[in-house]
Amino acid sequence: MFRNNSGQFPSQPRGFPQEDPPSQRSSMSRPSAKSIYMQRKEYSETINKEPDNFQYRVEHLFTCEMDGQEVRSLDDCVTRLQRLEAKGRVWGQEVILEVQGGYLQLNDIETKAELEYVSLGSVVQTKAVLDTCAYNSLLTVMVKERNKRIPQVFMFQCEEVGAEHIREDLDKAVQHNTNAPPPEPRREPSRHQSNLGNIIGQQANGNGFWPVGPAPPMMLQERTPPPPDHTAPLYGNRNSRENESFPPTPVYSPLQEPMYSPEVYGRSQEPLYSPEVYGGSQQYGARDQEPHQPQPQYTDTERSVEILNHVLNDVELFMGKVSAHNEEKKNKKKKKKKSSKPNADSLPHWEEFVACLQKIKYGFNLLGKLNGEIQNPSAADFVHILFSTLGMLVCDYPPDLPPTVLTPLLTEPALILLSQVVTPEEDQKWRALGDCWNIPSTPNL
Repeated sequence: MFRNNSGQFPSQPRGFPQEDPPSQRSSMSRPSAKSIYMQRKEYSETINKEPDNFQYRVEHLFTCEMDGQEVRSLDDCVTRLQRLEAKGRVWGQEVILEVQGGYLQLNDIETKAELEYVSLGSVVQTKAVLDTCAYNSLLTVMVKERNKRIPQVFMFQCEEVGAEHIREDLDKAVQHNTNAPPPEPRREPSRHQSNLGNIIGQQANGNGFWPVGPAPPMMLQERTPPPPDHTAPLYGNRNSRENESFPPTPVYSPLQEPMYSPEVYGRSQEPLYSPEVYGGSQQYGARDQEPHQPQPQYTDTERSVEILNHVLNDVELFMGKVSAHNEEKKNKKKKKKKSSKPNADSLPHWEEFVACLQKIKYGFNLLGKLNGEIQNPSAADFVHILFSTLGMLVCDYPPDLPPTVLTPLLTEPALILLSQVVTPEEDQKWRALGDCWNIPSTPNL
């Protein structure tokens, strides 16, 4: 048993949550229980009608071409990926891997724009490669399209959901597609991002391969490949985002420098975590001064640190939006203008809040992996930071939303870390979040 003294995460009984009395309802626009239930009902009906459709967040690492000489099988593609990784030449991008309407497609993580698509009928072979290299959950998908001479193998690192689970879902979709009517023909999407991984294997200006270092997987936002005489952008440094020219997006736009709140983090305005803390280097995308000197391999710990850095930056950005809304609300109260109407749109939509909660959960999973690997600040320090952020955010949104955030499930190392380091007040908040924040995922997640 525990008491809720803070009033931030009210504990709720199991089953259906009770409606708040009118005096306690927020004045902001919020979904009613009926609205949420109808949306869930519609979601269930969609799943039942199209059981093979799915969406997974993955990192596209490389697209390997099977030339029939040096590369003849999926294993050869994995070997080539390992060699590129050892040389620091893998340039990944986080995408949404989706099966929809008889097609396998890659979508942009923020704008949802279509980057690449292939018919499920062109999927020849799939394979999950687990714990054999720096990419511990690798999904390979061999595709043979009619308009292309040789097969291609798309390679994905699967962090949030294990490669084996995604492979099973994809195999089912491909199998069911063989007995289904042909999918509707589609217009060719914009190919400015198509086959981004293949630029690693191209030559430029007669100088051989581009000396591109591995960019971190989570927040790679480039929309076009860099020109041959430039290196890939340094995504480990948040200041490098200032020069990026992306189309504006409604949620978590990387164009904006995250607003910083000293009250939340109590630290100077800098990346919330830097590889230098444990002896790594941020210059993964820089051109070597000595071209013949091999670049250090990008370790699993370094990858997790870079991902965590971007996750925390996104959470910080969302916190800045909420803080700006609260400041605007405070100023309006001071002016006491009866004729002015409150700007309900200034507070980020509740769907953005849910997305932020998902990133916080993913941050906990990363901290579970990095526990004992990072110092000053440690994994425990970041746990306290995230719980502090949760406590502030929930005051502005319906309290029944956080317990409904299912994915990603917390991993066992994350749950162990939280149970060891949370304060009594944080433990109270954690318990009030409900089963979705306490049910462990399977080992492959």
